[in-house]
Amino acid sequence: MDTKLSEMASEETVKKSRSGRKSRRRRRNTRMDNDEYTETIREAKKLKEKFSSRRRVKDDDMAFLKIGASENGAPKIQNSESHNNLLKRAEEAQINRTFQIELRADALQTLWMCALCHQRSAQDELGDLFGPYYVNIRCEGHWPNFLLKKSLKLTKGETYCIDVWFHGDCLLWSPDIQMKGNQFTHLEEKLHQFWKQVNYEFLLLNRT
Repeated sequence: MDTKLSEMASEETVKKSRSGRKSRRRRRNTRMDNDEYTETIREAKKLKEKFSSRRRVKDDDMAFLKIGASENGAPKIQNSESHNNLLKRAEEAQINRTFQIELRADALQTLWMCALCHQRSAQDELGDLFGPYYVNIRCEGHWPNFLLKKSLKLTKGETYCIDVWFHGDCLLWSPDIQMKGNQFTHLEEKLHQFWKQVNYEFLLLNRT
């Protein structure tokens, strides 16, 4: 009798231990399932935010017609903020390129005088000098001797690049020279013609 009772008690203990192990496994599996579900939800939210932000940016790039936006009540096309910012950055970049000074290491430096009127900066009402602009000269060509320092020796037959400076009024009033961006059209050609004409008039004046 005692033996049967002990066997029954041991069987109950084994059943309880097995049931406890199963419950632990179920709890552990349930916890793993919850973690996987949470991770899946988190990834789904990330994907949703990613594609919704792309769609929102795409929608913001579209222009739309706004009725009654102007003072007279006429319809007005209003661009997106990103489009306006892009235009603003492009304009600022163009302005920076226009006023950016381009220095060339291979150019010979001239005296800081106007290449047209031969006067220095702030002379009378002429204002400041603008430049540098670059033109090519030859030793045997017509160009004012005051531009280059006397210590420089130029070889005949060689072409040299020099920097030149101008008063704003002197250059803008010169015939056939127009400003395009930060460059002047036909500057080198017209400048050589001007120097040649000035030298010829100077020779005629000395002869008379």
